[in-house]
Amino acid sequence: AGFRASEGLRGGQMIEITEACVERGGSVALDRVSLTLEPGEVLAVAGENGSGKSTLARLAAGALLAAGGSASVDGVDPAAGVPERAEVRRLVGLVPQDPADAIVSPRVFDEIAFGPRNLRCSEEEVTDRVAASLAAVDMTGARDRLVAELSGGELVRVALAGALAMRPCYLVLDEVGAMLDGALRGEVRALAHRLAKESGLGILMVTHDPIDIVRADRVAVLKAGRVAWSGSPQDLMRYEEGLWRQVVGEGLLAVTVRARELGSGSRHPGGSAALFQGASLVADSPSGPSLVIAGVSHRYPGADRQVLTQVDLTVQPGEVLLLSGPSGSGKSTLAAIACGLLAPERGTARPR
Repeated sequence: AGFRASEGLRGGQMIEITEACVERGGSVALDRVSLTLEPGEVLAVAGENGSGKSTLARLAAGALLAAGGSASVDGVDPAAGVPERAEVRRLVGLVPQDPADAIVSPRVFDEIAFGPRNLRCSEEEVTDRVAASLAAVDMTGARDRLVAELSGGELVRVALAGALAMRPCYLVLDEVGAMLDGALRGEVRALAHRLAKESGLGILMVTHDPIDIVRADRVAVLKAGRVAWSGSPQDLMRYEEGLWRQVVGEGLLAVTVRARELGSGSRHPGGSAALFQGASLVADSPSGPSLVIAGVSHRYPGADRQVLTQVDLTVQPGEVLLLSGPSGSGKSTLAAIACGLLAPERGTARPR
């Protein structure tokens, strides 16, 4: 997609974490963890909530320092000093689960350009890096958009583009799929594997997604701050069934659904697809008011793109309604309006 990885990749180098200990909030978050990540490798880090996955991700990226043991990148230990920390953060791109936490600029171009400008790249080089990074995440036309008008999935892609613009040797993805729809999650997964195989980036992917785990080259399972198991995904499924169930859950609940399509596939001004697909679990419905969304349209202040256009929707008591659609189609905006966190420009959303 036009992305060119760092020319500084050196064969045989790696992220190497050895007997690392990290304390957070007065408790042990990581306890004598040892782990490696080599260039061109995709490593899935899995485990239950609170097992230390995000702490490990930040340690690998140099955003946290080990209280004991060590964590180095291509032989550079960020604990050695400020220059070493800066070098590690150049070598490793970190994309957090909630990209809004890392946003620093109001426009997409400036957000992605922030890192290269801090590296003192020329403006011509900055422009080239931004263009290549946006192309890599399939957001070529978004360089002049406002960050505030982006959907959650689009924010993830912008954060990923910002990391790629630094020309890293490694990428750490901290549950970036948690905010994405299924199609976009697959696109990010495919991009990560392409970067690993074609550009030689090492990818550390913190995830609960069974597909991420199965497709990884190697899996490390954390439990209570320690590496409980490490090996191939095939061996995890074949020989560690109990651990596999802890990591990915008990599987999907089969339900009878009825499909509903809203918006008739029409397009909003600005090119955003006005298409939602829904499925609901049919159950014995208790009495009570329905939630009725009638004629809802919305555009964020200062944005040139209509997010919702004339959306009508009814949710019955006892009904579970699933809204799905491409990233940026308006799902989160409609949810915020439905629960009263956001007032629509036009239309209403209220019990009836």
